[in-house]
Amino acid sequence: SWLRYIVASYKDLEENGTEIIAHEKAHIDLRHSYDILFAGLLAVVQWFNPAIWLLRRELKSLHEYEADRAVLDSGADPRSYQLLLIKKAVGAGRYSLPTA
Repeated sequence: SWLRYIVASYKDLEENGTEIIAHEKAHIDLRHSYDILFAGLLAVVQWFNPAIWLLRRELKSLHEYEADRAVLDSGADPRSYQLLLIKKAVGAGRYSLPTA
């Protein structure tokens, strides 16, 4: 998502559309694009400052945690959402979790 636009593949929408749209909508509602844009402008001015690069990375991580929290608060099943995040991070068929 960027500003007020969401781009997703048809496959993702068919498989997990509700969670993905909720996640991306949270980025839009929380105005994360503006934070990223501001951090990018700071990096242009302070490109030599290592703290700026750390700030940008931490800001992106914080945005993902906030969007994930919004999805869970919307009523998504935590276990299935966790598996979706793992699948998106490492790819389908490359993870296995022990079940109790």
